[in-house]
Amino acid sequence: MAILAVVRDVCAVVGVQIPQSIFSGITANRTMQEMLSLANEIAQRIAYDARDWTMLRKTSIFTGNGVQTAFDLPADYKRMLLTGNVWGPWSTQVPLRFVPDTDEWLRRRANNETNSHGEWTILGGQMHIFPVLPTAATVTFPYLH
Repeated sequence: MAILAVVRDVCAVVGVQIPQSIFSGITANRTMQEMLSLANEIAQRIAYDARDWTMLRKTSIFTGNGVQTAFDLPADYKRMLLTGNVWGPWSTQVPLRFVPDTDEWLRRRANNETNSHGEWTILGGQMHIFPVLPTAATVTFPYLH
């Protein structure tokens, strides 16, 4: 679907005059400037938030030292892959359990609860892993850069 068709459909719904062109006379047409800006924003969301482009995929490995539970995310980290998992030393068949809710993460840590395959979450630009990774043990995960 062409951008002009999308803009026409949106204009019809929001009650704005339906354009013949987006770009001709755009400097004098604030509505078309806003439509173009919105189209660019949505295109970026689709490009980065809804797809795991193969050229942007990478993997990272954290190595345990027997003490550390929080690891800095890679400098080029954008987000986890949509279907990516964190794989640790506790099982080669089952990934670590992702705990997305911060309150649940904190409750589980306060109660010393853990999944038998380990758990992870992201807080403050770091991946937190529980239980502590043993010395020289690794976790691996894919991400989008």
